[in-house]
Amino acid sequence: MKLKLEEVALVIISIFSFSSVAYAESRTWFGGMGSWNDSTNWLEGVVPTSQDHVIVNSGTIQMNGDVEVKIFTQNGGLVAGTGNLTTQSLSWISGNFHTGGTITVNGDSVLGKKGSVISLEAGSGAIYCDSCSSSKLVLNGNTTLSGSLWANVSAIENNGTLTLRDGGGNAINYMNRSAPTFLNKGTILVDPGADGRSSLYNLFANNQKVEVRSGTLDISGFSNAEGGELKVNSGVNIETSGIFDLSNSGGKIEFGNHSTLNVQSFFQSAGTTILNNVTFNNRDRSQGLTLTGGELKATGSIVGYMHLNGGELSLGDDFGILELEGDVNFTKDASLRMKIGGVDPGISHDYIDAEWALLNIFGGAINIDFLNDYAPTHDTTYILIHGAWGWLEEIPTLTVTGLDSPKYSYELIFEPTKLSHEILPGMNVKLKVVVAIPEPSTYAMLGLGIGFVGIAVRRRKSRL
Repeated sequence: MKLKLEEVALVIISIFSFSSVAYAESRTWFGGMGSWNDSTNWLEGVVPTSQDHVIVNSGTIQMNGDVEVKIFTQNGGLVAGTGNLTTQSLSWISGNFHTGGTITVNGDSVLGKKGSVISLEAGSGAIYCDSCSSSKLVLNGNTTLSGSLWANVSAIENNGTLTLRDGGGNAINYMNRSAPTFLNKGTILVDPGADGRSSLYNLFANNQKVEVRSGTLDISGFSNAEGGELKVNSGVNIETSGIFDLSNSGGKIEFGNHSTLNVQSFFQSAGTTILNNVTFNNRDRSQGLTLTGGELKATGSIVGYMHLNGGELSLGDDFGILELEGDVNFTKDASLRMKIGGVDPGISHDYIDAEWALLNIFGGAINIDFLNDYAPTHDTTYILIHGAWGWLEEIPTLTVTGLDSPKYSYELIFEPTKLSHEILPGMNVKLKVVVAIPEPSTYAMLGLGIGFVGIAVRRRKSRL
């Protein structure tokens, strides 16, 4: 019985403790223009404290000092000045912040509503203010954003989990027009619905995780840095706008099956990008996809210019087909890795279809991995790349793994077979594997040796 009373006491104490934390006095702004620190500007006649719930429906607040409250609700109006605001919870449905300082939210946030615009700049809407001092919004908890959030010259930093909802026909915008960026140090979940659209615009730096679960994500200036991860689920679309598009400088980017990527350009200097049966369209065919380092594992189709200036291109972990359309430049610092486990293109060995591409080869390396203990028969030729037109400046080096070297010999075959300083039709790249067969003289010597052994055996039997 004593144990039960103690348990009841603990429950009662917990309830009262939670209530004391959750409870906050409401302090409502009177709706005009004035100073935060003037008690006559609050309907309750009291300047808010760190335990209060602030409600702003209209008007302009001049906040020139550091302020801390428990809950901040803004349904309209403008918070201006030079001060910093810290709150445990933020409900920012409408109106603007332009404090010139930092707004820090240590708990949960609800930002905007479908069809609304909220801004970190002065004014009644999402305006451009190049001469304004910059504000900063720091999100440390769970945040849900609907509608549009504009930052312009200000900055946004996510350290918690930010979920983008209610896309519909509305863009969910982060507009940083100059050096300050949207910096993601937490998790961003993009989930506006199958027919919805969400946006991450201008100078976005990702150091952690962005997962696109549904709909379409519009991006511009999305930089996936070391440690960053961009995961795009199956059937989801990524589109870009502006001159800054998508880049990877050391993180991981993975597109799910049958997803699409429509970009102005894609650049990778380090890290890994995986395209699983993806449709990749370059709107600006002259910029296209540029690989200078890291790994690109791709199946599906890539339309537009492709500059392989370094790093390694492969077709992923399973056997696959990659279709190329546009100019493809394979330079001396690039590497192509392909897998062979049989004779069927795309089923038991990798295959690149470049029938609608101009293939320019300037050296580099081609690495072939034979898998699953597959043993080629004599004189087997595998079509690795089938192209329509090409330019062969220098033959790539060939490395083969998974074959018994003394038993097999192999070589790359190019069609046309000669080095060329002009574009020629029919650029095909094949691998020919030959099983080593002894020369006739070797068979003769072997037969002669067997004959001598037979004679010796007969002589020994006759003596016995």
